Amino acid sequence: MKVILLFLFLMTSTFADFQKSSDFICKSYNESISKSEYISNAGESFRKAFPINSHNDFFKGLREDFGKCEKVTFEVLENKSALVKVQTSKIINNLSIYISSSELITGLLFVDSSSLDGEIEKQASYICGLFKKNSKIEYEKHFTPAFVKAVPLEQFAQITKGIYAEYGECKSYKLKISSGDAGTLKTEHSKKLNFSLNLDHKTRLISGLLFKGEDTPKVDIKSDAQLKSLLEKMPGRKMMYFKKYGQDLNFAINASEDFALGSAFKLFILLTLEDKITKGELTWKTPLAIKEELKSFPSGVMQNIPAGETREIYEYARKMIEISDNTATDHLLDLIGKESVEKVVKSLGVENSGNIPFLSTMEMFRTRALFSKTDVKKYKSANRNERLLMLNKLKQVPREELIKGIQAWGNTPKYISSIEWFASATDICRLLEKLDETKSEQVLKILSYNAPFVAKDLSEYAGYKGGSEPGVIFMAYLLKSKDERSCFIASQNDTKKAVNQGKFFSVIEGSLKYFLKKKE
Repeated sequence: MKVILLFLFLMTSTFADFQKSSDFICKSYNESISKSEYISNAGESFRKAFPINSHNDFFKGLREDFGKCEKVTFEVLENKSALVKVQTSKIINNLSIYISSSELITGLLFVDSSSLDGEIEKQASYICGLFKKNSKIEYEKHFTPAFVKAVPLEQFAQITKGIYAEYGECKSYKLKISSGDAGTLKTEHSKKLNFSLNLDHKTRLISGLLFKGEDTPKVDIKSDAQLKSLLEKMPGRKMMYFKKYGQDLNFAINASEDFALGSAFKLFILLTLEDKITKGELTWKTPLAIKEELKSFPSGVMQNIPAGETREIYEYARKMIEISDNTATDHLLDLIGKESVEKVVKSLGVENSGNIPFLSTMEMFRTRALFSKTDVKKYKSANRNERLLMLNKLKQVPREELIKGIQAWGNTPKYISSIEWFASATDICRLLEKLDETKSEQVLKILSYNAPFVAKDLSEYAGYKGGSEPGVIFMAYLLKSKDERSCFIASQNDTKKAVNQGKFFSVIEGSLKYFLKKKE
């Protein structure tokens, strides 16, 4: 939920029947409201502060995220307001409304969401319970078989013990649900910690759990000099680039240097896919079957789909970008071919030889788990065919050995300067411009599903793809308002230790606000 507070305009009201207003909210979920309907349901002061276009845009966002209203109920509260519960096919949204004596809405506040079956709430409670003295993991009771295979019990126990040792017991938690199957979990220890939580839609077991670091204070950026100073103090290599297309350079630190991309490389696959769709070789509705040999490790959920089941290409592409689904990525890369992506990469002026051949996510995992330093040195000096042979040999390694290698990798940066996907900020800025110039409704929609830290009052459109692994974080934005387009790219690469994501995110959030508000 990107926008929480709609508007709150308190005025004296008397107890009234909230049924009319509840039905109006349900209708707003399902379709755009006419001007006459808005006037007959919302008070004048509320309409002035929250015009009909804003009302329809907000509820359109709710409709796209959660589905249409199927049922609405309300509970009258003591403060002369009501808690309206809107049930969709995916979730229950809770909103507070205030009405006047004439039954017109004078205030509206989005409160929170809850799942239909309560399972994600139960799993959130379980996660908090893991960080208590003498807690029991009960791994297979709470996690999907695919998660258990990808992250063996010993490795999971080591991670949870490490968090407990550093931050202490989980005292409480808050869960922000984005769908019936996913949410952001904030746990309270000696410091506040952030996790992303995903459930399998059918089994309701945990299919994804990612520790995203500490909550950190927000950073208020007031000058270029202050921002440069903050970046200089960060460990490792840092890069930041903000540019308005068609204008002179706005802000750049190490913008022409190549950085490890993490999952931001998936933007190249999206552009290549769109190119093939434009040429008529594929459509967004083309069915694609899940193949066992193309399943990868999380992040993502598509590894849980049985082999042989089909999904439309659009679903693969959306999951690849929105939740950085690795299995979706590897299926699309297999479909369009490494050579096609490599041609697109070259056409954008990206010349780093590390991108040849263009790795799948599973190939990257295998190199991290199985390559020795000697193998890495041999890989770097090899040509494309020799590299492909080395990568193909890794497929023959038993899964048990691969899992042990993944465990040993842990949270330590490994080979991020040698075997990766690489590009500079200026490269990715050109890539985002090309994606925008496709004018593809599907591409722009896919990019917009998950764009963190961008306030709607500062940018009318935000497209985003990020990437991370131990030692790497990369964030890339396409921003549009009226006739102005911008790119914002930032990264941190550290070969010695994992990046503190919480601190990095705070700087990114502050930087976005600074650049989007900045007057030339």
